[in-house]
Amino acid sequence: LFIRGFRTSQELSFGETGSVNVWSISGAVVNPTGRPMKQARLRAIFYDGAGEEVHKEEKTVSFQSGVAEAPLAWNVKGVALRAQRVEVTIVGTDAIEREKPKTAKKAKRSA
Repeated sequence: LFIRGFRTSQELSFGETGSVNVWSISGAVVNPTGRPMKQARLRAIFYDGAGEEVHKEEKTVSFQSGVAEAPLAWNVKGVALRAQRVEVTIVGTDAIEREKPKTAKKAKRSA
């Protein structure tokens, strides 16, 4: 899996409780394998200018049945103001399990 059209933006919001740093992450999670996927788990890690981790968060993105691409729109609130970059990694997937074909059972015969 990979993320196509990866984009980020950062905004400082002001509310009753003070200012909140919000990062918006967008793009599409693409499944080129052809194997049906139910969902993918993503992890965003935010770093400051010195490369120190300042925030970490995870999100699950769901795929529609039969579709190989899932839209990604993720607003991460409460990120430290000193954050300067983010890395998003796909950390897990859940495949759709296909049903095994049913086989006809042979009838037992006794003589």
